[in-house]
Amino acid sequence: MSPPTSPWLRDAAVVGALGFGLAAAAAAGVHRIEFGSDVIAATPTTRIAAAVAGCVVGGLAGLVALRVTRGRLPGLLVVAVCCSVGALLAVDATTETASDEPAPEITVDGGPGTVVDGAPARAAVERSELEESSRFEVGLGGSAVLLVALGLLGAAAVFFARRTEARATGRDGVFIASDLTADTDEPVPEQHVADAVDDALRRLELDGSSAARIRAAYAAMLDGLATAGLPRHRSEPPRRYVERCLTAVSIPDRSTRELLDLFELARFSTTELGTDDVERARDSLASIGAALRTVSV
Repeated sequence: MSPPTSPWLRDAAVVGALGFGLAAAAAAGVHRIEFGSDVIAATPTTRIAAAVAGCVVGGLAGLVALRVTRGRLPGLLVVAVCCSVGALLAVDATTETASDEPAPEITVDGGPGTVVDGAPARAAVERSELEESSRFEVGLGGSAVLLVALGLLGAAAVFFARRTEARATGRDGVFIASDLTADTDEPVPEQHVADAVDDALRRLELDGSSAARIRAAYAAMLDGLATAGLPRHRSEPPRRYVERCLTAVSIPDRSTRELLDLFELARFSTTELGTDDVERARDSLASIGAALRTVSV
């Protein structure tokens, strides 16, 4: 089985599709576009242009939302609904609809039943315009529902896409072969965990930023445990996987928690990490290694 697609490419595809759907729904409700004192009647070209622009903006906003919310469904739902409502308000604020204009008076020259200069024909045209206004007014309300629905569906799609990938990756595309194992608890040999800890310590000595070195150590530990054949349950998050393996070999909860907190901070947080954080990670790994040697004696 080949490693999964890069998370960035997958996220871009999902939010791009979501952005296009939102933009298309908004563009479908555009009737006339205002630029200052000029009013431009919407055409297929302007609708397509609005959809493309919305797709780009929606895609970029979606990528930011994914990173800020860390792909968690509640945060994505809130962001999706807010963006959907915001898109609708933006369309409503920048467009002028036929329903905003005074209703035209239907007049016929002459008395009742008199046909002068094709007045009945003009009346039919005016009635058609009024019907079009009503249809658009209803369509704008329908667009609101559609925007929110698309936002919710898109957020759910992102959530399940990330959850599916989590079954086959450790961190940012690192393939974890142990995902293919059965959902059973098996003994965890101390030596396998010790080897994974040693690999993580070696990664901390590589060049790069502090956050990158800690992330590399996290990936090395995940990969080391997987390569050793230790089972990772399906749908089990990486943090829980490492925590379970360390707990199984009697590593104190405090040491495990401190190490995993650093790993998760480097993986998700935008906070700048320094050499002190690298030292803390090194001390935690060394402490776990020493505990493993004590257990194995």
